[in-house]
Amino acid sequence: MTDRVLLERAASCYLRAGQIVEAARCYRDAGSFQRAAELAIRIGRYRDAVADYTAAGLLHVAAWLLVHNLDDPAAARASLPAAPGPNPDHDSFEPSVGLTADPAVTPSNVPAGSAGMVAGSLGSVAGAVEPMSGSAVGPVPGVAGTMGGPAVPPVLNVMSRRLVLARCDIAEGLPARRILPVLADVQAILAEPLAGEPTWPVAAADLRIERWAVALAEAAHRYDQVALVFAAAVRGRRTGAEQRWAEWSLRVLHTELVLPPVTTTPALAAPTEAGVTSSGPSAAGPFSPGGPSAPVGSSAPGRPSVVAGSVAAWSATSPSAR
Repeated sequence: MTDRVLLERAASCYLRAGQIVEAARCYRDAGSFQRAAELAIRIGRYRDAVADYTAAGLLHVAAWLLVHNLDDPAAARASLPAAPGPNPDHDSFEPSVGLTADPAVTPSNVPAGSAGMVAGSLGSVAGAVEPMSGSAVGPVPGVAGTMGGPAVPPVLNVMSRRLVLARCDIAEGLPARRILPVLADVQAILAEPLAGEPTWPVAAADLRIERWAVALAEAAHRYDQVALVFAAAVRGRRTGAEQRWAEWSLRVLHTELVLPPVTTTPALAAPTEAGVTSSGPSAAGPFSPGGPSAPVGSSAPGRPSVVAGSVAAWSATSPSAR
């Protein structure tokens, strides 16, 4: 029996005994950094969680914690991986950013409000992308490198980075209007149903950007944008979107939300999540409960948004998504 197995068994014993700090230490010593991070968040030790997520290669999640839960936008910006250039060096390229077959599409050269520019490359994924795994704080990306591991459309990784940077803008007191293009692009993605049965990575990454978008809009006190995000998710038939929207309305607005019945069967099941559901700078966890939403501007009839349509096409056709 390996040391890692023994340490993880010890962590399980500590969990049953309610000794979360010791359980996290055992997971950390075993190299199970994501599990350690989840436990650290449960007891409010966000600095420890940042270190663990960083060790796990989940730099976007670590950066989100820094700005959203620790109110440290400077550290969050510094912790984000450098955006890959046209020909990223595989020794220095950060896998969690995502790499598309089109070198022109990278987090650094996707201007706000130009989601359509990203969409063209969703049909093919070359190189490292993020396998996903569940988390007590919500779905987060895993480190790349698993042979045959599932992949997510690179546009979702780009959006994660943009959401972190937008959250930094709000934390630094910049005008709330700066986040509107980012939220509009998230809404465009959420408003279109994914084709077929989405893989776990696609569903988890999709839910992650929804939750972060809700938290971002809430932090900026743009509740109208929260409603648009949720409405887009409902329109895109994300399972549980209506319930998340209703829960948010009760928690924040103290108002019961009543929506007309949906006549179509939801196409995208949100990944099961446990634990933290609160949002905002003083929230107990890094993700907001969130709910699906609708885009700022609806697409013309019969002409779905380029980004959302490309995500759906990628999900249906990419070999790595099967």
